[in-house]
Amino acid sequence: MVRMAEDDRRPEDEHAKAIEEWSDIELKYKDGPPRAESEEESSKMGGEANGVTHNDDVIVEEIFRNDLWRRIFGMNYDNAKADAKKILLNAKGPDSGAYSSYPFSGLLFLRRCVCRFCSLIPDCRPTCEDVETVKSDRLSEQRELLVALSNTPFSEASIEHWHLLCDFYRKAAAAATNTPGLTPHCPRTGSHWQTVGFQGTDPSTDLRGVGILGLLQLHFLVSEWGLPEEQLTTVLQLSQDAQQNFPFAVVGLNFTSLIVTKLKSGDLNGLANIKNSFLDTMNGIYRGCYIAFYRDWKSTGKSIIDFQYALTKIDKALSRDPSALYNYKWVEMPDSPRDPLPPTVDPHQNGDSQPVSAR
Repeated sequence: MVRMAEDDRRPEDEHAKAIEEWSDIELKYKDGPPRAESEEESSKMGGEANGVTHNDDVIVEEIFRNDLWRRIFGMNYDNAKADAKKILLNAKGPDSGAYSSYPFSGLLFLRRCVCRFCSLIPDCRPTCEDVETVKSDRLSEQRELLVALSNTPFSEASIEHWHLLCDFYRKAAAAATNTPGLTPHCPRTGSHWQTVGFQGTDPSTDLRGVGILGLLQLHFLVSEWGLPEEQLTTVLQLSQDAQQNFPFAVVGLNFTSLIVTKLKSGDLNGLANIKNSFLDTMNGIYRGCYIAFYRDWKSTGKSIIDFQYALTKIDKALSRDPSALYNYKWVEMPDSPRDPLPPTVDPHQNGDSQPVSAR
């Protein structure tokens, strides 16, 4: 269960400054991530989605029945994956440096001893507790591919990228306007992109910080594997509210950025080992981030000036326990923003109410 308690202080950012918080991510690459050496190379098809699909992961298998996802993951990302491998080597974690080369080193032994000692102290979270070794080469390759996708820019020459963006827009716009089956016209640029939460008339500028992975996760959220249609409509309509509006797409891209940071640091290794998939792990956490964000945003009457504050709370929740966000449950919200939240109680527990993870 993600603790979303209000802190004593709340930022008093003005509307413009709050929405510009995204610029810290957007300007990671001033002109976007480095492009592939050639568009032709980027469009080559690989094997089975670069090793991402596998028979023991039902959710991922279902996702790759979608031809668009299969084709995007099947492209050649050799150059981007080589860069991703370097990024991971420079990140913390047992798969990224001396610790993986010398698994029985004295330094690692000392780190483990400190970790066990710290586990006895409330609120002590040592850095070594969440750097579990990735259990298979296939998972390591999947991790590299996802980092590569986060550094792969939206390509104007890729029909797959364009179809993915259009499909996200059509589904999100239909939910935002509560008109199921709507297939609105989707020009490349225009103010219509702001309806689904992009900042300007060209959505590709918002994708520069997290690459095509950010778009894939947005598409996941509006797909049949993300939020159910009723829940998606509820979230998107709140994003259009006169008082509590927020930029739906930009919020999602921020979540992708937070999750990619944890992916690089090794914080998701343990959960990915359990789920046997980094893709399923990241998408599950992503969905949980949005549910937790929506619940906090609506229940406390937040507005756009609270954007960075709400994002920081999600970041802290993700740092505490990624699995809690992966399992975060949807709870129907009361009509009044300030009404107390209904408790999520395990009927098998006695005494105080306990948070329940989704099964």
